[in-house]
Amino acid sequence: MDLILNINVTLTEIAAWWGAIMATVVFLWDIIKWLHLGPRVQMDSSTNMEFIGDSAKKGKKFVTVKVTNNGTQATTLINLGMFYYTNWFNRLINRQNKSMIVMSPGASYTIPHALEPGKVWDGIIDQNEEIEKMGEEGVLEAVLFCSHSKALVKSRITFKHNDAN
Repeated sequence: MDLILNINVTLTEIAAWWGAIMATVVFLWDIIKWLHLGPRVQMDSSTNMEFIGDSAKKGKKFVTVKVTNNGTQATTLINLGMFYYTNWFNRLINRQNKSMIVMSPGASYTIPHALEPGKVWDGIIDQNEEIEKMGEEGVLEAVLFCSHSKALVKSRITFKHNDAN
């Protein structure tokens, strides 16, 4: 038994299939681009930071906050604060035990601040014994309020003590 395939495809049908495939690819690419439009703000925090060359801040420790806009549009940084939760369950149900606003957090730029795509904003928070105690005993987060979204940008603040000092 010989299997004979009789395929009669015209040039018009090939062009139609090619057009349908390309249109689907372009449509999927437009969906991917649309999903990535807008600001994409990320925040990282570092503890136990000290200033060098500033005698007024010598011996003091700070929590530094680095905010980066990796998106395609600008956003405005409205306010920087901290949320404290006594335990992970309160964090899970988003029930803050203490909410704080950081006054004058801008090390290089003040708030409110327009953050363009690809740009970075640096902030500082005074690190005192109360802040350290909250970070060690519970869950402490730096929170950033932005104009592009009701959702807050958060970064966990953890303290690591160096016993070598």
